[in-house]
Amino acid sequence: IFVIFALLLGIYFIGSRNIFLGGIVEKSYEGFYVLDEYGNVYVAGGARFMGDTDFDEKIAVDLEASPFGYYILDRYGKVYEFGDAEFYGDADLENAVDLEVAAAGYYILDRSGIVLEYGDVQNYGNGKLGENYVDMEIADDGYYLLTSEGSVEVFGDATSYDDLNSVDAISLGSTPYGYYILEKNGKLHFFGDVH
Repeated sequence: IFVIFALLLGIYFIGSRNIFLGGIVEKSYEGFYVLDEYGNVYVAGGARFMGDTDFDEKIAVDLEASPFGYYILDRYGKVYEFGDAEFYGDADLENAVDLEVAAAGYYILDRSGIVLEYGDVQNYGNGKLGENYVDMEIADDGYYLLTSEGSVEVFGDATSYDDLNSVDAISLGSTPYGYYILEKNGKLHFFGDVH
């Protein structure tokens, strides 16, 4: 915990940039990546730095790990791959918000709820018109979409465990039998078997 706190504190004072956690590496590794909005990647523990994008503007929106590498997604839907991360294609979007990596491909989620699939993955549907989507999680044969209001929409074999109303939701995490929602103020809400 001290190492994580020191890293985040150091990044804050060095760069004075907003940062957000990227994808956590596979369980065989000990460490994590942090991605800032300019596409700079910071590593801690056993995570290996393999490059970053260093944009001139704040357009980096997500980092997802592969077994020996990682992907960075910008808000226009362009995907940058590092290490062993395999490139399957880019989107042409205005407001990409999330990249989710599957076994042989990945999904890109647009803020409007459009889900684009690349590689050997299946599309199970898009979000509702007029909603503001902020995150996505993959299930075995489906996925979850999270709106900024805290609503969780399920597709394919994903199971609904309830959702929130009128919160400032920013992130969704899932387990085999549940999920949790993170609010902008740091509060976590748990559903299913998540504690």
